[in-house]
Amino acid sequence: MKKLGYIVNNIEDIIACAAFVIMTVVTVVNVILRYLTNYMFPWSEELGRFTFMWTTFFGAAMCTKYGRHLVIDILINSASIRNKIIMEFIVNIATITLMAVLIFYGWKLTIASNVPTASLGIPLSYIVFGVPFSCTIILIRTLVGMVKQLRAATSVRR
Repeated sequence: MKKLGYIVNNIEDIIACAAFVIMTVVTVVNVILRYLTNYMFPWSEELGRFTFMWTTFFGAAMCTKYGRHLVIDILINSASIRNKIIMEFIVNIATITLMAVLIFYGWKLTIASNVPTASLGIPLSYIVFGVPFSCTIILIRTLVGMVKQLRAATSVRR
């Protein structure tokens, strides 16, 4: 049960890191093979593209989890505590809205993508599913962070 809890709590880390390692290994091996033998695996470019997409989306979920997205915070740092709370609330609402849109259209795309990929022959919906799944994780992490911020803000008021 502990292992399952670890996997659920770190799913974005596991998927992003695994996709990155697969992408890197396949690309490096393919470059070396092409350089030495003038042959390349026909599926390597496709796999590299798909794992890059998963690395990007699940990496974004990791950044949300750890609060490590790039931020231009000059305006927030110069604001009062009350205005910081308001600005962070607005950013969280915008993030939640964007993730809801990406989940909705990502799911529609996943359902519509029932054709096999050209080289790998796996259903494209397996690849595209990474978008709504990772955006769901981001949405949940944002909501949890928002609740923590609101609790902290109410404790500051007291």
